[in-house]
Amino acid sequence: MLQNVRGTEDVLPGASQQWLWLEEKARSWLKRFNFEEIRTPIFELTELFIRSIGETTDIVNKEMYTFSDRKGRSLTLRPEGTASVVRACLQHKLIQPNQVLKLYYIGPMFRYERPQAGRQRQFHQIGIEILGCERPAADLESILLLKSLFQEWGISRVGFRINSTGSRGSRPLVQKRLREWLSPHIQDLCADCRNRYEKNVFRVYDCKEKSCKSIIGTLPGILEILSEEDRKYFDDVRKGLDQMGVEYELDPHLVRGLDYYTHTIFEAYSDQLGSCDAIAGGGRYDGLFQEMGSAVQVPAVGWGIGMERILNVLQSLSLLPSVSGPDIVVIASGDENTSQNIPVVQELRQAGFKVEYDLLGRNMKAQFRLADRTGARLAVIRGENEIQGRKVKIKDLTSHEEIELDEDKLLLKVKEILSAAKKVSS
Repeated sequence: MLQNVRGTEDVLPGASQQWLWLEEKARSWLKRFNFEEIRTPIFELTELFIRSIGETTDIVNKEMYTFSDRKGRSLTLRPEGTASVVRACLQHKLIQPNQVLKLYYIGPMFRYERPQAGRQRQFHQIGIEILGCERPAADLESILLLKSLFQEWGISRVGFRINSTGSRGSRPLVQKRLREWLSPHIQDLCADCRNRYEKNVFRVYDCKEKSCKSIIGTLPGILEILSEEDRKYFDDVRKGLDQMGVEYELDPHLVRGLDYYTHTIFEAYSDQLGSCDAIAGGGRYDGLFQEMGSAVQVPAVGWGIGMERILNVLQSLSLLPSVSGPDIVVIASGDENTSQNIPVVQELRQAGFKVEYDLLGRNMKAQFRLADRTGARLAVIRGENEIQGRKVKIKDLTSHEEIELDEDKLLLKVKEILSAAKKVSS
């Protein structure tokens, strides 16, 4: 029997409701922060990701799903969302002088990594980009939004790690100092890091090998070599976080796995995930637009959230909503009455209720079992006697109370009962 490919997962009914709940909560706060959605293609020209992410990164060297199409073009399933957003902004001329553009995306990404809890080879991200603001206010805005989302989902045990890698202009000096610190240890680095030492020394600080991590832990942090101007920028970000009551810890060895980051970088983490605890990450990337061909620098800040990891945290904290059935099941006294009940079903659906009825023409006893199995709150009963007398019965499947009323009063009574039930449950 055919099965799904390793590193992918089917989101089955029930679980899909929880995914929708997560997205709806996110969209609510994204709307409040005045972000607009952008949807980009799932695959792009491979060159896009090489130029943006960096050819020395593990993502480009080891993890991308790359293939040739029938015309011989090299295409890649997107491993992250920012590069595609930047490409779309340049292509469609979305960036305007003295204007801030706030965009978000929700969708699948693809990386050939070892599948693990909360991270498959096809994984899903919610991401945002704030474009056109070079002030620390944009860094603060992005982290405040991230914190607001966690609070909306009910997650309180989330911490932030922050660091700065300095501005794009100071990058050569920072890299020079990092190489000086690493030089006495170069023979003890892994093979990949010995190569990274020359090509992009920041990648050494991002290495996950234990031997390299132990060496990095003994070296000074990047903050010690920031210029006065870069340090002031980072201090302003920290002051904003302090003022807004955002708790964080400085991680002087923190770098991100993408080459385009400058200035502030950050991670959100949860101790519910064990050693691989990051659930979101991002930072500022002021030079990426020029790397992608823009004639002018476009300051930018963004982050991405791993949706699977968020769902794992919510599940471990018992914060995911239970799977809900229909509000109402309409029960008829036989298949010959189905056509007479469909207008009632549709009226209730058009009023906004989730309504089910038996499509198989089973007897009323079987239909009541269906109502119990789905977890419906109400049963609307229209047997032959009710239809002839233009009456209808409503049975509360929780309290088992039953009332009969005129057919034309059904909608008003259903609204009254379900509205009262909703107030009690909240």
